[in-house]
Amino acid sequence: MATLAGCSDGDGSTPVSDSSISGTIDFNGPVNLENVIRAELHLVDHSIADSSQIIISEAIVTPIVETPETFNIYYKESDINQSYSYSVTAAVFLIDDNDEEYRGYITTQIYPVLTNGFGSEVNLLVEPIS
Repeated sequence: MATLAGCSDGDGSTPVSDSSISGTIDFNGPVNLENVIRAELHLVDHSIADSSQIIISEAIVTPIVETPETFNIYYKESDINQSYSYSVTAAVFLIDDNDEEYRGYITTQIYPVLTNGFGSEVNLLVEPIS
């Protein structure tokens, strides 16, 4: 597993965080891992109704060499408000026969974490985009 975190020092090389979310990402159905470029994961705040999700932190997992694949998303504890709701989302990018990149899989359900009784471990299932 290679995870690149969204919270980093000034030059982006070293994760700076108080905490992390760990888990796995798996595919619903068969997938040719040779075509998988990366998975992009986001820790999002979706507390405010009728507004865009706010990305708190992100991670990129590359390469994905097995399923389920493990990941970590690092975040600053000071960015978390215990009265808010947070979840993890994922998008998996593939490459086609013409070497064009496209988003092939996404999470289609909410995976809550960190507050309201939810912990810092989550197992994601991504579904193919049709």
